[in-house]
Amino acid sequence: MYHIEDICVLESISLHIALEKIDKSGRHILLVVDDKRRLLGTITDGDIRRSILKGSNLDQSIDSIYNKNPKYCYEGGGRQAALKIMREKGIDQIPIVNAEKVVVAVESFNANLQGVKINNPVIIMAGGLGTRLKSITQHIPKALTPIGSKPILEIIINRLVSDGFSNFYISVNYKSEMIVDYFKDGSAFNANIQYLYEDKPLGTAGALSSLDADAIEFPCLVMNCDILTTINFPDLLEFHCNKGASLTVATRSIRHDVPYGVIETVKGKISTLKEKPSYKYEINAGIYIVNKEAVKLVLKDAFFDMTDLIQKALEKEMHLLAYPINSYWIDIGEMKTLERARIDYETLNL
Repeated sequence: MYHIEDICVLESISLHIALEKIDKSGRHILLVVDDKRRLLGTITDGDIRRSILKGSNLDQSIDSIYNKNPKYCYEGGGRQAALKIMREKGIDQIPIVNAEKVVVAVESFNANLQGVKINNPVIIMAGGLGTRLKSITQHIPKALTPIGSKPILEIIINRLVSDGFSNFYISVNYKSEMIVDYFKDGSAFNANIQYLYEDKPLGTAGALSSLDADAIEFPCLVMNCDILTTINFPDLLEFHCNKGASLTVATRSIRHDVPYGVIETVKGKISTLKEKPSYKYEINAGIYIVNKEAVKLVLKDAFFDMTDLIQKALEKEMHLLAYPINSYWIDIGEMKTLERARIDYETLNL
């Protein structure tokens, strides 16, 4: 995978160095930043070629050449928002910045650009019974639940492939033959898919024990098959790597409004009264980045949920981090949220 630092440069560098960096990254673009990595502009290989044709020499600084009025998106807007701007402006790539205009990522129409291919495997847990969707899952596995014209698992795989991932493991149990028959080896989806067969339900992490931990590239991305989201997966992976975490849990902020006055007591005595308070929580979003040392904590051939793995990693005092999702996210595990997701998929062009 690429690191954002590889394509960030200061405006003082020469055209020669800029060309070398573009060639090495394969991105066709560099982001010009200040010493705090705040976006100043962009320069492409096309900009440099045109400048040379006009008489510039390779020792010259890019200062007078780069685009000082670049298009950009703020993080949290989701990939679709970035794609919309790229279509409207006729550009192939767009920087993503935070509220302080610090560069955090680059979105591209073509995530399979040289240097953007991500070899880290993706493990998708699709072996569950989907009991809360019984009217649907009595006929098909939850992973094949349709959202629009496609099964939820196909939408997940397509989004990950567009983000540069290509190596997939899908854990299967209930109605496994239907999933395998639909996706086969993944070649029709520009992916390489292997299957982790469960002889019995193993929970949301149990299938990890059947991976050959010494043969795959870590860290790996693990997620449930019932999540519809526009999260920036490469950014999640980069966050995990840059922070040196053993396990990163993607989280979603939810708010719970209490429609009553809440009384707090100490030994029967009223200490405070909060009128219709609102509480904010960070919930487990069902998406994880996991290192080898964490995967090795999963019990072999036993029912083991991701919550068990998180608890065990905490007991081992491993480095665990939370990555807040600020873009679209919904769990389609029950009929109410499934219907909401179907509406959102069509109206929000997810």
